[in-house]
Amino acid sequence: MTATDLWPPSGPRSELLARLAAMIDAGGAAHFLDAPVARADAHDVPEASQATATAVERVLVRLLWLAHVDLDVAIDDRRRFEASPTPRRKSDIAWVATTDGVAHFQIAAIGNDDVVGLLSHEVGLAYAAWHAGAVAYRDAELPPPSERDGSIAAIYLGLGVIATNAALEGHGGLGLAAAIYLLAIQAVLRDEPIAAHATLRERIPAHFAEAVAALAPHREAIAAHLGVDLHAPRAALVRDPAPPPVAARPEPDPTQRCAGMRTYR
Repeated sequence: MTATDLWPPSGPRSELLARLAAMIDAGGAAHFLDAPVARADAHDVPEASQATATAVERVLVRLLWLAHVDLDVAIDDRRRFEASPTPRRKSDIAWVATTDGVAHFQIAAIGNDDVVGLLSHEVGLAYAAWHAGAVAYRDAELPPPSERDGSIAAIYLGLGVIATNAALEGHGGLGLAAAIYLLAIQAVLRDEPIAAHATLRERIPAHFAEAVAALAPHREAIAAHLGVDLHAPRAALVRDPAPPPVAARPEPDPTQRCAGMRTYR
């Protein structure tokens, strides 16, 4: 990988940076340049990894708090009790709407894949819709944000390491190379060690280091391309000292396993 491969941007990379620039213009540069980048381990997401709606809600609340996004969470648990459950690998948890300061998510299945990584992309979708002023997508005049927008938003909000790791399993709207590229752009602009990068998985660190090395000589040009003044003062991001507590919710009731079943979503 050489500098000319990555800068100046062209084709899909140019489109990626255009979307990121629009997000920075709308929401400010502080999320991208100043917010702590979340680690992809128990240090930043200590909630127990359990296949329960309560655990999912607690992770969503934690991710929004880490991202300095002031949205409440509502969960619609559509799972049904399975008398003889089969091993389930893939989770089906999706953002469905952001209305009146509440991000709504629907749970159809909780698997044993990278649930936290999947949720980071869904939080990005919730933020993108919230910032665009969209209402529930079925009734909105504005179209809902795309999966691609949600993944770009996750990186913009400081959830990029978690989201990039999840791209290994196919979660989100960006391929692995695109996610690494945006994460490297952020690292070059910050120009300081970021502890969360130590929690990148498997083959990602080598590709990430190559991208950072290729982009680093173009730091000022990258900032100008994104419309960012690296030397201008930025208002500090604020959040509560800890994420709000989440009460335990009941799991699907085996006595009601046939109640309310549908043949469509």
